[in-house]
Amino acid sequence: MMNGRDIGAVIFDKDGVLVDFERTWAPLVKELAWEFAGHDTARAGRLLAAAGYDAANDACIPGSVWAAGTIADLARLWRPLSAGWSEADMIERITRRGLQLPAHPLIDMAELRRRLERLRARGVKLGVISNDSPQSVRKAIVSFRLADLFDFAAGVDDVPHPKPAADPVHAFAAATGAPPDRTVVIGDNVQDGEMARAAGCALFIGVLSGTSGHDQLARLADHVAADALAALDWLGIPVDGRRPAL
Repeated sequence: MMNGRDIGAVIFDKDGVLVDFERTWAPLVKELAWEFAGHDTARAGRLLAAAGYDAANDACIPGSVWAAGTIADLARLWRPLSAGWSEADMIERITRRGLQLPAHPLIDMAELRRRLERLRARGVKLGVISNDSPQSVRKAIVSFRLADLFDFAAGVDDVPHPKPAADPVHAFAAATGAPPDRTVVIGDNVQDGEMARAAGCALFIGVLSGTSGHDQLARLADHVAADALAALDWLGIPVDGRRPAL
């Protein structure tokens, strides 16, 4: 197994890894469905079901457009079911409303910062790659006081083809000089794993803190961890001295 000293780069997904997906996005998706449905309850239900909302469990279905798609994917899916909205107007509304959301942290960001500082001290390159808008990605890492530690932050509009394509990793490698075969991807979704595999990354670690369960992630992951901090533990990157330091 790759150990801490072999790592050249670590790429994090945003939602479900750094940002609490349910606290941040679930209320907004329900509000948007209500708006795009023209305040029609039945139509709003159809919009939510199409996006991947499991009404019985008040949860997001793993692998659904809501869980893993882009804003454009959601608008494209919803437009025929909406109350006369255009796709362009829906994309603009979803993007604007998303930027108004506070990014709820999923893990202890002070602890994560200490781990990232240790990685950077070893020359490890760090990135965040998301299928959300570039503005939302940068807003999140700024709000978590981590922006100075990341060498690369990219959203859906920063690459020709977003996840699950390899383009985001290739863009990261071009910007940082970090080779994919020494890069670790940490994500909560199958698309993160597919991106890592397509780009030839060294490892994909799936985390259970987002929208996917163990069975979905285990098909692609080299390891499944509870969250990003547990993933870094598995790589041997602690801060408290209980395990060998990087």
